[in-house]
Amino acid sequence: MAAVTLEITPDLETRLRREAAREGLDPQGYILSTLRQHLTGARRAAVPRLTAAEANLLQEINRGLSAETWQHYNELKEKRRAEKLTAAEQAELIALSDRIEEMNVRRMASVIQLARLRQTSVDDLMDDLGIKSPTYE
Repeated sequence: MAAVTLEITPDLETRLRREAAREGLDPQGYILSTLRQHLTGARRAAVPRLTAAEANLLQEINRGLSAETWQHYNELKEKRRAEKLTAAEQAELIALSDRIEEMNVRRMASVIQLARLRQTSVDDLMDDLGIKSPTYE
């Protein structure tokens, strides 16, 4: 048998081990079984389609600021830390912070609705979607 080595993130490894345990398999057996199913098409046929409501909620969950806006936000935070923020920049930082908070509130409301639709917990859904709780500075 040929060997293939994969590098995966710790989060994915944790999920892989948990799913393998649910199936009563060791991780390698679970990976092989999943690959066989996928390659034979059995898994594709069993994949549920998203409802319109789920698709809309996932769109809202994934909505975010542009990379440029995040970069500018982080630059403003750095200026604040260095105590070089002008009054206009402070007002801009506050407005951006408020906008981020509003987006996060909408995102979490959508996560809660999607968890209800899928009849699962918010924590499990966030884990399934790869959403991590934020770390605060």
